[in-house]
Amino acid sequence: MHHIGVPLRASVAARNIVWDVIFVGRFVEKKGLIELLEAVELLAERAPLRVALIGDGPMKDEVAKKAAASRANIILLGALSPAEVAHHLAASRMLVAPSKQASDGDCEGLPTVVVEAAAAALPVVATLHSGIPEAVLDGRTGLLSPEGDVARLAANIMMLFENHNLASDLGRQGRAFVENAFDMSKQTAILETYYEDISAGASR
Repeated sequence: MHHIGVPLRASVAARNIVWDVIFVGRFVEKKGLIELLEAVELLAERAPLRVALIGDGPMKDEVAKKAAASRANIILLGALSPAEVAHHLAASRMLVAPSKQASDGDCEGLPTVVVEAAAAALPVVATLHSGIPEAVLDGRTGLLSPEGDVARLAANIMMLFENHNLASDLGRQGRAFVENAFDMSKQTAILETYYEDISAGASR
């Protein structure tokens, strides 16, 4: 298994929280957006969550309708550039990526934004889906729950919303994990050695 990795900045900027929860991705079934909105709604009376949804896709109208009917403060920011996404990640308390297998069998690989969030020292609340546990270590760099488990997803969101020290610790450990296992420059150098070894073997 070889992970491509993401570019890393030398340091992580101080966080000025605007959003408690941020989601980044296509508005399609496998991203678990409906489960996210249901989890946020479960917490509406307990926590004044500020939720940002970044992206677009075939479920946009359904998501917008559900967000408008929610008691939570949910803002759809649309599709944004990578620089704009990075800006909003830096202004968030946690990334939520509640991915699941879609009804047609469609699944994730490893969502790049999960690694990008960890690189920004952002704790990740996600699901035990596909490659996500390779980048989100439950209880160490983020919190994981079973696919489609809205109650557990809500509990994990609430845990980080209430416990800022825990959120900070998970984010710091997530950054360290990415530096070790998902740094694009390091991963590219390792990949190059694989090609060199194969080329050397072929020339013998």
